[in-house]
Amino acid sequence: MSQISRRTLLATGAGAIALAAAPRARAQARRTVTVASQALPPTMEPMDTPGTTSVWYRTEYNVFEGLLGLDYRNNLAVRGALAERWSQRDARTWEFSLRQGVKFHDGRELTAEDVLVSLGEERLMGPNAPGRSSAKGFLPTFERAEKIDERTVRLITNTDDPVFDRRIAAWGGQIISAAAFRAAPNWQSWAMRPVGTGPYRIAEVRRDYGIKLTAHDEYWGGRPPLAGVNFRAVPEMAARFAGLLAGDWDIATDVTPDAVTEIEGRRGFKVVEAGSNVTRMVILDAKHNPQLRDVRLRRALSLAVDRQLLVDTIWLGKTTIPNGLQSPSYGALYDEKRRAPVFDPDLARKLVQESGYRGEPIALRTTGTYYLAERQTTEALVGMWQAVGVNVQIEMVENYAQWYRRPGSGMYNYSSVMLFPDPLAGMVRNFGPDSALQRTEDSWFNEEFNGLCKGIAGTSDLTERRRMHARMLDILEWEDPPMVLLFMQNMFYGLRADLDWRPYPAHQMDFGPDNMRAG
Repeated sequence: MSQISRRTLLATGAGAIALAAAPRARAQARRTVTVASQALPPTMEPMDTPGTTSVWYRTEYNVFEGLLGLDYRNNLAVRGALAERWSQRDARTWEFSLRQGVKFHDGRELTAEDVLVSLGEERLMGPNAPGRSSAKGFLPTFERAEKIDERTVRLITNTDDPVFDRRIAAWGGQIISAAAFRAAPNWQSWAMRPVGTGPYRIAEVRRDYGIKLTAHDEYWGGRPPLAGVNFRAVPEMAARFAGLLAGDWDIATDVTPDAVTEIEGRRGFKVVEAGSNVTRMVILDAKHNPQLRDVRLRRALSLAVDRQLLVDTIWLGKTTIPNGLQSPSYGALYDEKRRAPVFDPDLARKLVQESGYRGEPIALRTTGTYYLAERQTTEALVGMWQAVGVNVQIEMVENYAQWYRRPGSGMYNYSSVMLFPDPLAGMVRNFGPDSALQRTEDSWFNEEFNGLCKGIAGTSDLTERRRMHARMLDILEWEDPPMVLLFMQNMFYGLRADLDWRPYPAHQMDFGPDNMRAG
């Protein structure tokens, strides 16, 4: 449980938060920045779980790097990272030339051996490898890595993959120190203090409390601008808000739209807004809940949601409703003519009656604090569903692992993160045959959809990919929906005005030399 200072308790206890400490005096030496986040990952190993969530992306982006990365300021274009040059040798072979002078946090210099261990049998690809489940979700086509020489490696896929460079740049391709990995006594010990190459190294991990990072001054990309970054677990938005104004932390994540004006009205503070690559939704357990097995009831749940009302009231107009689970960054694959989800409560009531539903309670599980404005959104959704005759009941849980526990499963809040600009990063990764939804949560299965996932992953033919993409959207949104699509999850950060930091339209928080200055 997060510890909050006496000043924060005074601030929150006053009802309307009014206490704001004067900005700290500017220091000549590098400062340490503290970030209050709604939750923290239980470990720091990027491939520790197939259900990797936003808090992994947020904290670990500064610790690990892959051969390639994504340029979040340039429509997620692929850029070089630990590889300074790369090329596609044939349909299934990619070759990478490693950057010279890259130092791990343990002082060792990057070599081809580190790549082989990072992506090899022990960590990811072996039948008993701890990261195998995650690898199947993030890198489903990857087969093996081969060493050409000390500075050159080849990555081989098991099928034609038109977006493999984007996959390896997004997540799953982080390179770790081979020596440090092999020296760890076990996976659990390693996962708490893994060794990467990023601008900050792991100094301390205290589960459910805080993560402490310190500067890696031998970072190949330049001297880190901060002495360190501390992430604190502060589930309640009101506490994050109060602690920011009280000086307990420098940045508060997931500020709700209604708090933006209050923060901006305080001297010494500001709000920075990012777009989003995250789509909010509610998952429906169509396999285990007897009522949700009927597709008519699932369709009714979507038709009952007045998304524009949610955007106008809870979000104060500061987000958008997507026209399907897709993004304009898909380029030629983006279907701009596709209609956004429809609000039709009369049709919803008709489908509820046709489904034979008789008012059985259906649980909607929520932590209330994990997502931005989660509690307000959940309560509004329940009211909309009850208005069309569906008896949805809120069930509070402690963490996301309890969303899909059984018996008694029904619905749970969820988000789809688009890790790179392609349907493979959104629909396929979140709903496909290797997704956590099908493998771990086991909430839904559709044979045709799974076949389309394999098809769109194995061809670069644009016409075929468009056709398959459209068909997959039809299945997800109407024919056999495993979810109710809601809105884009835009992000707002409250921070001290003397911090020059720019957020990405993604959960990744970059405190490296190119994205952070502290006055």
